[in-house]
Amino acid sequence: MGRPRKAAPTTGKAQEEVSVWCGTEGWQGQLLVGTKPNGTPDIRHRRGKSDNEVRAKLAKLADEVAAGRLVKSGMPPKLSKLLNDWVDAHEDDWSYKTKHNSYGWAVDNWLVPGLGEWRLDKLLEQPKALETFFKSIRRKPEPDDQGLGTGEKKTRDKGPGLNAGGVHLVFRTLRAACNWAVKQKIIPRSPVELMTWVPKLEEEEVTPLFVSEVKAILKVCEHRRNGTRWTIGMPLGLRQGEALGLPWMRASTSTRDKPTGLDLGGWLVVRRQAGSRLWEHGCDDPVACAEHFCRTTPCPTRWQHGCGKPPSECTKHRVDRCPRRKVSEGCPRHKRKESCTEVCEPGCTKHGHRCPQRTGGGVVFTDPKSNAGKRRIALDPRMLDLLNAHKQVQDQERLDAGDTWKEFGLVWCQPDGRPYDAKSDWLDWKAICREAGVRDARVHDGRHTAATILLLLGIDEQTVMAVMGWSDRRMVQRYQHVIDELRVEASKRVGDFLYGPEEPAEQTPPAPAPRVAATTAAVQEIETVADGVFEGFATDLATRGPDAKIIAFDPSRRRNGRKRLTSMNEQVQ
Repeated sequence: MGRPRKAAPTTGKAQEEVSVWCGTEGWQGQLLVGTKPNGTPDIRHRRGKSDNEVRAKLAKLADEVAAGRLVKSGMPPKLSKLLNDWVDAHEDDWSYKTKHNSYGWAVDNWLVPGLGEWRLDKLLEQPKALETFFKSIRRKPEPDDQGLGTGEKKTRDKGPGLNAGGVHLVFRTLRAACNWAVKQKIIPRSPVELMTWVPKLEEEEVTPLFVSEVKAILKVCEHRRNGTRWTIGMPLGLRQGEALGLPWMRASTSTRDKPTGLDLGGWLVVRRQAGSRLWEHGCDDPVACAEHFCRTTPCPTRWQHGCGKPPSECTKHRVDRCPRRKVSEGCPRHKRKESCTEVCEPGCTKHGHRCPQRTGGGVVFTDPKSNAGKRRIALDPRMLDLLNAHKQVQDQERLDAGDTWKEFGLVWCQPDGRPYDAKSDWLDWKAICREAGVRDARVHDGRHTAATILLLLGIDEQTVMAVMGWSDRRMVQRYQHVIDELRVEASKRVGDFLYGPEEPAEQTPPAPAPRVAATTAAVQEIETVADGVFEGFATDLATRGPDAKIIAFDPSRRRNGRKRLTSMNEQVQ
């Protein structure tokens, strides 16, 4: 049977080639929609029970071409395949932390187990499935009455699931993957756009450390090893990785060398940071290597007495034989309840940190978070004094360590020269907070405190961004907080503007120094002199010291001598 060709429907700018015919398999048609990546024509086929049905499908296809919503031919993949392809496509663009701690974590632990079997075209038809999934992974808040007064209620997240920040991270991951699928012509539009409810992230206001708390921390760090990690790193707003990866600056050997590290001449140049990576298997058979460390059974159930009696008074001394026994809530081995039931899947290749030939893990040095993170910071002379003292202590440690010293050239390192990891740094910070008697704070709260101090000092926004290593002005609003000192200053300025400057309080003149009363013996001595006991001269006994004067005795005024001497004493004083 012949294949008659007919004019294609108009798409606005061009007319596409369309053909409809009836063959042995029924009515079918084809439409030229473009060119494939290899240069061959991209022809799409449609089938139907009648001529009109086929033409309607071809017309719909032509409209998709005109609107730019044409997708690749073939069956849409499952969401699990799309997510894995998306991660692999951006492996070279993302940092290690972004891939493994953010997007990769959300894909492997939540999206693939929860939505991986959904086909993308079905998700476009049932976007409610996405809403149900995100609501199911939320951690349910429970009332927390600890430390609250009567009638007050407070909720905190407990139990399995994710908090608001974790749920929003999973949502952002799915949204980014679906947007990438739209750009790759895999689906016509993102199913996330069809959701009527989306998880929201309500960021809690961070309260920076008070100035008094900062001074208390600095005082505690004066006598601690590597105390300058906090006395220098916190006021300058260094990120944790930037501080742990900061080296001593070395002299350049080439014009291509870029200065990096801390210069005792007065500058701190940030060009790298330290980060932790997971160890990977270096052996030939990771499955056989990991088999010895895989968990195949969950933790056994642990019981506790439920009869209310001490274990020694229970009819059955063994807790598993108590008639009212109940499951123990805690596990001495795991802090997370989920860890007790987690088991390794067949063919597990994890546990790379236990491989005898492990590789690629530990502390590594990479570029800063962004190009704005590469910055120069001036150091105060008092900071240089602290760093010089720290350098002398470190040089002595190098001599004491001898051959065990591992040279990394770091400003803050372990006693053998090796770099600190993030957890050790976190433990050190918590110990300092407890010793200083300040509120519990995160390590990253030091950057909030540093930015707020710059705001308190009136530093302009451009300089603040240069010191903190930001390229987006929104970071200034996120990290700088209006503390009470700023509110008081604003109120004072408003009052001075409306009511005039406050008059200074009147200063009362200081009270005159009290006169020292002459002792009884001195008075008697003056009276004796006034009565003319001595015939020559009388000494002014009331004015001892360098101001003593010799007063001539006048016998004619013997009667008034006492009064005269008293008046002259007053004049001398």
